[in-house]
Order: sequence, then structure tokens, then C-alpha cells
Amino acid sequence: MLVIAGYADSLEQDKAPHRPLRRSDRRKQLNHLGSCWARYEALRDALNAMDGEDYQTLTGNFRDLANHAFAPRFMIGQIPRAWRRKVDYEEAVVNGDGTVEVVTDPARKMTQYAMGTLEPLPLNAAYAANLAEYGRARCTMEAFARLVEELCDRIDTKL
Repeated sequence: MLVIAGYADSLEQDKAPHRPLRRSDRRKQLNHLGSCWARYEALRDALNAMDGEDYQTLTGNFRDLANHAFAPRFMIGQIPRAWRRKVDYEEAVVNGDGTVEVVTDPARKMTQYAMGTLEPLPLNAAYAANLAEYGRARCTMEAFARLVEELCDRIDTKL
């Protein structure tokens, strides 16, 4: 960034040391830093194409769950699992006729737990999904290389 006039060397993580940035914060920072480079847009688009919702569905979100020791298996073997999430508050209310109705209050939140299993992934579908993701990753690295060329060209003009 030293070739950008007036750039102050300040990153988001400098404000709150010892706390890693979330992925969304890192992306926001990257978009800010990359905004002054002509070839950054191609890299941003390629990065956004990776690890999309379709890929996560086809692979059972394997990448994320493997980091938490819940990776789905291939072809055979279910994995028992508990899920925890925040939802709108629900309360069972007894009506005057003796029936019970569940009333939802979106202004309040509660924690909901569920039990289930992760089904095994079909190997051919996981292979196809990963091959397509490999193609997206390769495009991302090619876009990154083009951006680095732009950065090096700009540095060369400053020397």
C-alpha cells in the first residue's frame, strides 16, 4: 500500500488486538484495501464464487464441519448430531376450549436444540462438487496472480 498516496497503515485488527477478525470482517477489510486496484474486482468476484451455498449443500458443509470434528462420512455411516440455534420465543397457550396453540414472539429469543443425524455423502456427488470447487479455486488464484502483477508493476514505477 506504500504506492498509494495518503494511505495510512492501519488495519481493523489493530483496533482490537488479540482478537482474530471474523470472515465477514476480513472480507470487508479486503474490499476496502483492494478498492484502489483495477484487477481487484476479478479477485473479489472469484472469492465470492467459492464455498457457496450450493457447494456447502452438496458437500454437507464438510469444510466447516470437519474443523469441528463433525465431518460427514462418504457413502456409508451416519453421524449423530445435536444442533443449537437461536429462534423466536415460542410459548404454548391453552385456549378457552382446551386446545393448545403455540404462540411466537419475535421480540424475544430462545435457544432451540434438536437431535438428528448427518447422512453420508454420495461419493460421486461429492467428487463432482469438489472438482467444480477446484475450478473456482484455480480461477481465484489466477485472479490473485494478475492482481500481484498489477501491484508489482505499480511498485516498479515508484522505484
